[in-house]
Amino acid sequence: MVERNVDSLVPSPYTRTAYSDDGQAVVLQVWANTWTHLEPTAAKLWRLLNDGKTVSEALAELAARFGLSAGQLEADFATPIQELVKEKLLVKERS
Repeated sequence: MVERNVDSLVPSPYTRTAYSDDGQAVVLQVWANTWTHLEPTAAKLWRLLNDGKTVSEALAELAARFGLSAGQLEADFATPIQELVKEKLLVKERS
């Protein structure tokens, strides 16, 4: 399950994203000059986060969109979200 403290995570301001017509995305880490590839579902999550949604709000919206339980989607995304943090694509929001 996704912990609630992830709601303080936001996309790093040092990223740029390109979306493809088939729903995938690549995220440029400007400081490292490296790209991260996102499959379509992860790309949808990334877009919602870039639109200002919290992680919980974005996951709830995706669950409703795909007709899935929020709990299952949160469990499915726990590791990918951790990877986005590890890669410094998601960072703690500065207050």
